[in-house]
Amino acid sequence: MSHRNNGDSLESHERAKSLSETAYIIIQTTVLFFIIIILAIYAYGQFIKHAKTYYNDQCTEYKNEWHWDSKDGISESFAAPCNFSSGEGEVVTLYTTLPDEIPEETYLYIRTGINFKVFVGNEERYNFHIGESTLPGENAKSFWLPIELKPTDAGRTLTLYRYDIHHYNGHLNTMYIGNTQGFFRQCLLDNGLILLMAFTLMVLGFIIAIISIIYRIRSKKSFPLMYLSVGVLAASFWLILDNYTYPFIFNNYFVDGIVEYLLVMLLPFPFVCFLNLLQKRRYQHLFNVLNAITVVSFVVFSLLHFTNIVEFDNSMIHINIIMGVEAVIATVVLVRDVFVKKHSDYFLIAIGYFVLIASLVGEIIHINLPVHNNDGIIAAFGLSFILVCAIVEEIQALRTLHLRTLEATESNRAKSTFLANMSHEIRTPINAIMGMNELILRENSSESIRGYSENIKKASQSLLEIINDILDFSKIEQGKMEIIAEKYDIRELLLSVITMNKVKADEKGLRLNIDIPEALPTMFSGDSKRIREIMTNLLNNAVKYTQKGAVTFSVHLAYRSGQTHLVISVKDTGIGIKEEDQERLFKQFERLDFVKNKSIEGSGLGLAITGNLVHLMNGTIECKSIYGVGSEFIVMIPQRILDESPIGDLEQYRMSTFLTEDDGEYSFVCPSAKILIVDDNDMNLKVAAGLIETTKAIVTTCVSGFEMLDLITKEKYDIILLDHMMPDMDGIETLIAAKKLDNNLNRTTPVIALTANAIVGAKEMYLENGFADYLSKPMDVKHLNMVLKDHLPEDKIMYIHESEEQHQKRHNAYNSSIIDRATGLTYCGDMEDFYHDALKLYAESLPEKMEALSSLLEKKDFVNYEVQVHSLKSNSMTIGATDLSAMAKDMEFACKENNISFVENNHRRLIEMCGVVLEEANKMLNI
Repeated sequence: MSHRNNGDSLESHERAKSLSETAYIIIQTTVLFFIIIILAIYAYGQFIKHAKTYYNDQCTEYKNEWHWDSKDGISESFAAPCNFSSGEGEVVTLYTTLPDEIPEETYLYIRTGINFKVFVGNEERYNFHIGESTLPGENAKSFWLPIELKPTDAGRTLTLYRYDIHHYNGHLNTMYIGNTQGFFRQCLLDNGLILLMAFTLMVLGFIIAIISIIYRIRSKKSFPLMYLSVGVLAASFWLILDNYTYPFIFNNYFVDGIVEYLLVMLLPFPFVCFLNLLQKRRYQHLFNVLNAITVVSFVVFSLLHFTNIVEFDNSMIHINIIMGVEAVIATVVLVRDVFVKKHSDYFLIAIGYFVLIASLVGEIIHINLPVHNNDGIIAAFGLSFILVCAIVEEIQALRTLHLRTLEATESNRAKSTFLANMSHEIRTPINAIMGMNELILRENSSESIRGYSENIKKASQSLLEIINDILDFSKIEQGKMEIIAEKYDIRELLLSVITMNKVKADEKGLRLNIDIPEALPTMFSGDSKRIREIMTNLLNNAVKYTQKGAVTFSVHLAYRSGQTHLVISVKDTGIGIKEEDQERLFKQFERLDFVKNKSIEGSGLGLAITGNLVHLMNGTIECKSIYGVGSEFIVMIPQRILDESPIGDLEQYRMSTFLTEDDGEYSFVCPSAKILIVDDNDMNLKVAAGLIETTKAIVTTCVSGFEMLDLITKEKYDIILLDHMMPDMDGIETLIAAKKLDNNLNRTTPVIALTANAIVGAKEMYLENGFADYLSKPMDVKHLNMVLKDHLPEDKIMYIHESEEQHQKRHNAYNSSIIDRATGLTYCGDMEDFYHDALKLYAESLPEKMEALSSLLEKKDFVNYEVQVHSLKSNSMTIGATDLSAMAKDMEFACKENNISFVENNHRRLIEMCGVVLEEANKMLNI
């Protein structure tokens, strides 16, 4: 059924994909067709059908003389633009003789902002008055006014009456005569640059404002560029309104003029806020005062204008003085902050700010000149400059942040790798301590010594739990923690968790209450190992922080969003968690309420690991706690039910499985199995072959990847153990080459990697490169047997039942501080003869190894030097020369990191240590 559904799904997917591709082709063809049509129309119109001239863009500057008769009877003649002496409030009469020829649709364009009348002959042609505004307050902003001229006006006298105005009364601006198209072209020529800059600034300001708002919403932080973008937007809008082409863009002259003045008065506000954030609010009070002045002046001058007391035009001198004072204060603050206080983290923007302030001061001076053109060009330059500075500064800041993030990531990775390596290094002596302690517990009858031994056992187990936590957390931090879903029996999972934690609860005199319904299904699909870890961490924590009372462990099912969730609850009567501490519960290395909990052991990683594991499995974790009363942790993890048969009574199930178990241990042999071991080191080959010898398997060995490639074309093996670090061709390269061989008889044979670098991510790396599994060196007998059982064909394995026997006592006739005999025996499967042979082979090969290392150093061949110290490291650990193994490891990692000086400085010490170990090994062999 599932295969058919999968097939239908695949067919449906392919059909949908085909339809999508067809639709895409149709759309492409249609668009291409329209493009061809458009190009054809254009070609026809340009090269075949010649168009008529629909307009004549005639426009020239009006150069005819103007005449003015003063009240004193003095007559003057002049051409615009010009100034003449007239009294304030005096009605000025100007007249000119129009050209002898005036085409249709011709206008005389006069730039003005005052009341006037226009007569052609005795006919009143135009009457303009500012009071026509429908809004309260009048505005004397200059703009271009078109005076219509007719062909019959040729040669006639045009008279201009100007009145009710102050000093502008004695100024005549440039004038143009021509049609609308020509004047528009002339306006673009005169003002196009500033208009283009203004629109560009408006678009950039808008884009930056949107980005800044999104950043503000997401980060919940103030962003300086947001205020700058608002300031640039307002300033660019002011530039457009102040431009003489605006009658072609906007309709209402009076609204345009009022908005222009309102914008000017508010402009300092966003720029002051921007500067305040740049300086990290170091001058907050001063900037508050400046912003208050801006707001007050805005309100006061607006009220004066709209109540017809003082017009904006007449109050601009005061507004400019206020803005000038603000600009001076901002400049002083900038200079003090950057050059006196040495806050140079925004140096580039500070330069931009200086340029902006200078440009605004220049613009204020420019627009107050009697004759001025290209209004806003100086301010536009300053705005563009500071915007570019701010963008460049922000890009540099983002680049710096990116680099710091990379450094932090690399530092975090190095930390995780270090933790993983150190955890592995510490695990070996801990395992030795625990193993030796187990022998003391079994063989010593003295009550006091057994008491000491029990304490060692508890301390070692606690330390091992911490090491395991660090390993798990380093995996999670590096993203190498895998969630593997597989079939599991929840009864086995629950019993193992309950049994282990009941012992701990009993030791503290706590009740462990179990609340698991008998109707809970038996078989699930999920990562049982990680679920066990979650349950264990929660129960461990509950027992650890509960001094009296009970811990309740509950497991049941819940259904949410169409999914089945396994609900795990652990409730205790412990000390509880303060409300303010609960948000830090799932952070690494956090110990809450340290004063109360200082006697409690642990790394502080348990809940951090639990939280990460839950999230990796798309689950949720919740904590309910009352300080001083107790806590409850509730975990919900999506799981798939495979068998809905109820689990029934867990205790009965435990007893039934217990009664069917026999005493003793099960072992196995595989006499018909063929195993190939590939390693360039003779001692490693002997150790591996010796450990496998107990299984009675047929073992073949070879010393290089090239030899292996030859052997796998002649013989079929059941398992291949392949060393990673080999000269000329390493294990990964050998496996890749093997897969490409046409006559390879072992294409399906599982290949197990042998490595001395068992760090976090090693297994994943080997699996990605085609290995079936990996074994760390020195090899552990139990791990080796487990790997063999996992990967050998079932028909090759014969299980045998062995009666339980005590382990053979180790020979302690000779104790050495240089070679740890107990460690060597551990790596040789506790077999004396095997250890003796390994020690002998090591002593025989070490001189040759020392000579090879010295030769490679002399040749500066650090690639092969690394290979040689790598094998020296594992060989030395196998016979128990732990100090030499550690020294060899340091040299190996120095080669990896290309730390040549370390290798050269410590080579002599390494050779001396080899000599001491060799002498000790020969002494042990001769006893």
